[in-house]
Amino acid sequence: MKKKAFHVYQNEFFDLYLAGKIAEALELIDEIESNYPSKAFKTKYWEACIYSLKNKKKLAIKALKELENTGYWISPEVLLHDRDLENINNEPEYIEILNVFKKRQADAAKLSTPLKIELNPPAAGISSGKLPLIVALHWRMGDAEEFATLWKGAVENGRARLLALQSSQQVGTGMFCWDDVEIAKKEVKAQVQEYLNNNSSEISQLILGGASQGAGLALELALEDELKPEKLILVVPAFRDMNYIKELIKNNKNNFKVYIIAGEKDMLLKRAETVKELLTENNIHCVMSIYPGMGHTFPEDFNKVLMNILDE
Repeated sequence: MKKKAFHVYQNEFFDLYLAGKIAEALELIDEIESNYPSKAFKTKYWEACIYSLKNKKKLAIKALKELENTGYWISPEVLLHDRDLENINNEPEYIEILNVFKKRQADAAKLSTPLKIELNPPAAGISSGKLPLIVALHWRMGDAEEFATLWKGAVENGRARLLALQSSQQVGTGMFCWDDVEIAKKEVKAQVQEYLNNNSSEISQLILGGASQGAGLALELALEDELKPEKLILVVPAFRDMNYIKELIKNNKNNFKVYIIAGEKDMLLKRAETVKELLTENNIHCVMSIYPGMGHTFPEDFNKVLMNILDE
């Protein structure tokens, strides 16, 4: 069987998980672990959640213990706020694992810094004119490398340059977040400005893109006039403070187009619809596409969607 990209496996897993197809979800985890052993920090976590939901406490703890034994970690705060793991919250072995993860998190925080991935079209594909720059902000518990693969079609087709940014805020091995929004904004602004200062002659327009938490951050940065994009591409956006967003939209003086890509089954859909209405009411160009049957993820035709947005 041909090895799939990790994000494809991840989508398949959550489809099975949300559909209650537990046996099939566990089988898929085995396949993912075989192809991506380095992603155990995610697959063991998923496994623990499934077993805890089924009240199979020993198997849930076993999965987390195996994660611990790899040297990986997940933020205790993330685990303790996960309802799927409530059945094991008081288990002594679980508490011991959390203590190990807490120490690893503290050690990682001392070394964690922002990271950026720059992707440029191959020389043969670069036109003589300027190209748009897409700045992509990952979702919570994501990373720049994996996130860049979702946007790189625009680069490979010679249509844009890509700057995928990774937060310094770490919530697990290979997993990052924008939880402290002031730190997040400071890092993003600094890295985007540095890139533009060094490459302004090659950039035709700035496009801010992001998913979930990263999408919410992108919109705030644009509305606060901290960055000046011509377009925003918000995939299954998660908005931090609806009252704050509403106030920013009402006071907006910038001119940009917003494209919202949402899933019909995404728990955050209603908020996205509210933001769309607010943007339209305040004469901010906004197009929203809702994908039937899709949850909190990227649509399969995202590359085509991205090309169409670049054409507008």
